[in-house]
Amino acid sequence: MIKSKFLGMVVVVFIILNLSVLLAQDSNEKASDSEMSDIIIKGEAKDKIEIKKEPAKIDVKIEELLDSSTEKTEELLQNDIVVPSKSDFAQFNLLTGDQVFRPYLPDILTPPLVSFYPRLSQGRIKAWRLVVTDEEGSLVRIMKGKGLPRKVILWDGKDKSGKMIEVDVIYSFKFITVDLDSREHTTLGKSFQVDSLMYEEKGKLFIKIANKALYTKRKAVFSKTGKQLLDKTIDVLRQYSRHPFSIETLYKGGKQEYELAHERTQELVDYITDEMIIVLKDMRFKVKKEEEKKITIFTVHLK
Repeated sequence: MIKSKFLGMVVVVFIILNLSVLLAQDSNEKASDSEMSDIIIKGEAKDKIEIKKEPAKIDVKIEELLDSSTEKTEELLQNDIVVPSKSDFAQFNLLTGDQVFRPYLPDILTPPLVSFYPRLSQGRIKAWRLVVTDEEGSLVRIMKGKGLPRKVILWDGKDKSGKMIEVDVIYSFKFITVDLDSREHTTLGKSFQVDSLMYEEKGKLFIKIANKALYTKRKAVFSKTGKQLLDKTIDVLRQYSRHPFSIETLYKGGKQEYELAHERTQELVDYITDEMIIVLKDMRFKVKKEEEKKITIFTVHLK
């Protein structure tokens, strides 16, 4: 009995001691909390770091987003649409002496070939005549009239038989007036020579170029002027592209001239096929010996 009471008292004392320790710790924690709440720190920090993040800004002008072509398209759509008619393309099938394709190229002569401006005498004139001869002195053409002549006398280039004159031939003319006393007054004109010529005859269009103007001397190489004349000729061939054409190289001489004519023809054909993008089967060409002429002839078969 005594031992059991003693043990009970020991347990009670142990519990009391533990409770007192717990109460003491709790009071210390409360005291520390109350003490920290009473501490105030005053003052300013010497270093300050401010970090600001700027928002991204995108300035967009709506008018800059519009394509300039949009306005043009809208403007076109507001107008009436013009559909080209057949007559609008008819001009590309016409060929006149005043028509210009590439103005920087030399012109190929077309009828009328020569314009004469006669000097009128002070006396009265009852008749006049214009006489054209070739380099051999043979008569080519006579044009005449009564009274005062016109200020300008145009010659279409045809001879007395109605055939067109040839290129690479020297021609001369003289103008004769007859006064009231039947006395003749002759004015000699300057000689002239045609290096290129284009005319239409019997359903064919002919373009003739003197070989000495088309090529350099004794070579199968185009001269500067010759290449320009050839480019002008190609412009005409393009215009008549729906019609077949042929090329004929005329030469005179022996074997060397024959071989040179073939080399020149080959050079000519190569140049034309490259410029016009055509094949050889669409073009006919030949070399022909001629006792008097050294020219190249382009013939467009219109019919």
